[in-house]
Amino acid sequence: MATQAERGAAMRNRHRKLARGVTVEITRKGKTPITITAAVGRSNIDTNQIGDGTARLDRGEREYLIEVADLVDGDGPFVPTIGDLYAETISGVAYVFECMRSNDLPAWDWHDSGRTTVRVRTKQKNS
Repeated sequence: MATQAERGAAMRNRHRKLARGVTVEITRKGKTPITITAAVGRSNIDTNQIGDGTARLDRGEREYLIEVADLVDGDGPFVPTIGDLYAETISGVAYVFECMRSNDLPAWDWHDSGRTTVRVRTKQKNS
């Protein structure tokens, strides 16, 4: 039976996905891509306005908060790996971010003490 803390963490994860969830396709080397809903964590993104008034992403870093239960592919559960690609559509434009270290921080770590969610750090791969 789940503890009160575990039930609370599960509830926070559900609410985070509902409030800040984005669709992300994760592509791992040699694996079939999977599509998940992830919450966006911290982002350091530079944008410029294009002539039609839309924003264009020039470069950036993006964190994704992903439930461990969602990190399952055809081979079973997995942890994020440097080089994994995260594709997301932002303002109608497709972008690809690559899992990698950010300054002195690891490419991913645990977001919560119950280890139900990971924080994945990415940097924009295409421009």
